[in-house]
Amino acid sequence: MPEHNKYIAHFDLDSFFVSVERLYNPELARRDENGEMPPVVVGGSADTRGVVASASYEARKYGVRSAMPVKTAIRLCPHLVIVKGRHGVYSEISSKIVKRLHDFVPVIEQTSIDEGYMDLTGCEKLFNNDFYSALLKFQSHIDDEFHLPISFGLGSTRVIAKIASGKAKPKGIRIVEPGSEENFLGSLDIREIPGIGPKTTDKLTQYGYRKVSQLQELTEKHLEQSLGKYGRDLYKIIHGNSSSQVLPESERKSISSEETFAEDLSPESDFISHFSPHIEEICYRLRNIGKKARTVTIKIRYKDFSTRTRSVSILPANDDKIVNRTVKKLFTELYDKKTPVRLIGVGLSNLSDTTEATADLFTSHDTKRETILQSVDQIRKKFGINAITVGPVRKKK
Repeated sequence: MPEHNKYIAHFDLDSFFVSVERLYNPELARRDENGEMPPVVVGGSADTRGVVASASYEARKYGVRSAMPVKTAIRLCPHLVIVKGRHGVYSEISSKIVKRLHDFVPVIEQTSIDEGYMDLTGCEKLFNNDFYSALLKFQSHIDDEFHLPISFGLGSTRVIAKIASGKAKPKGIRIVEPGSEENFLGSLDIREIPGIGPKTTDKLTQYGYRKVSQLQELTEKHLEQSLGKYGRDLYKIIHGNSSSQVLPESERKSISSEETFAEDLSPESDFISHFSPHIEEICYRLRNIGKKARTVTIKIRYKDFSTRTRSVSILPANDDKIVNRTVKKLFTELYDKKTPVRLIGVGLSNLSDTTEATADLFTSHDTKRETILQSVDQIRKKFGINAITVGPVRKKK
């Protein structure tokens, strides 16, 4: 294969939350006389405004999908099995799987708990120019060691790789060979292109465009006139010229976490205790990659879906205590104190290496604090991120 080609793989853990739950409860994977497993979802309660976090392929046959209200899912599939889930476990297993993939590929960018990208460019000789066999090997190792299904897609761009892995599910492999990108993309329905949502789909359909091949006949200027700035990006995507850059976590410019609540939080809620688990997670990840952040950002989405954000600069930090204190101050300034909250989020950006921090910024107390955090991180690496907490604990109802 030519040296100049880009080879980007996208991995996707199939129905990840459900697959993990089936490991813990074999009854969820028991097959009936027809060889079928029960339809399962991980999600909230149907009595509240719970949503589906993950749906098994058996449930999807009934039209059940992620982000769907649980009440709707039950109407579509009355015999649906609903599991609450164990999110700390998912994070730990996900980290172990990515670490295992690192044994085969040096550059990996994890984009969510169950998916990410791998840059195989330059590994042609290592894999004897046989990427299918290489991906099959990765898949086999994940199956043998974790007993979890994983799908892979390979292409010259991130978008193509992601679409290909979706086409490969469940537990499959799909490769889009160099030179066939436009034909592959052209065969798709416009709704299959990431970024083309319902509104854009309706707009393009009104113009008579349903297949990507029809969009490929248009000029960049035409798409820009129809869709604005996104039209320029779309032109690159459908012609196979979009981004192929894969950034490992250590090179990322920001790190964040957010949560959408099953029920809106009232103004009387202890919001900081809800922020705290997210702060612990992202600070833990920062320390693992030897980074500190100079900017803290929070996000609030209200009941009416209006969203507000606020950022502040701080001295380089990756300490939960410092970030918690900063988030509390930002939230106090930003929250209107009267509207129920649907979503909260916290992000750390403007990252720098820990070695860049000057020694005179630290007092003996700071040194002791860093020693404590190192001990906490060691416990988490051995027993899981939820094994120990250093910030406010969310009260159980």
